[in-house]
Amino acid sequence: MDVIVNADDLGATAKVNDAIFDLIDQGRVTSATMLANSPWIEAACQRTGDYRYCSFGAHLNITEFRPLSNHEGLSPILNESGEFAGQDRTRGTVIDQSLAKGIHAEFCAQLERLITLGVPVSHIDSHHHVHTIPKMFPVLKKVQKQFNIRGIRISKNIYG
Repeated sequence: MDVIVNADDLGATAKVNDAIFDLIDQGRVTSATMLANSPWIEAACQRTGDYRYCSFGAHLNITEFRPLSNHEGLSPILNESGEFAGQDRTRGTVIDQSLAKGIHAEFCAQLERLITLGVPVSHIDSHHHVHTIPKMFPVLKKVQKQFNIRGIRISKNIYG
């Protein structure tokens, strides 16, 4: 049986990047998910080509940093600086049709960025487990189908 050990937040900082790639070099991590809208994502993507034996996925993010899309539907989960307002705000906001469209646009922009930067995206999950919010399921399935990504890492029990 194969065991997959995944590291989240690749791209968040230079220190996080170095730590994750060091763990991959040591054989302790076999998979990593990347924050496409994070400050150090380009540096992380430049290094993925050296790790053909490792799988890289998208760590879809609607809780931190600035969105990649300009979709007006995201406004309920943005702060006054135009950045995502955090996981409490995201979890506390009702996902209506407008917000769902905004989240879909943002997830697509994040996947497109990783693909453009040369990352073969093998799976998806999300920052702060927002993909486990029940109302997020239709958005996630639409993105999954659109990008033909079969793997979704369930990293938290959805229901008690």
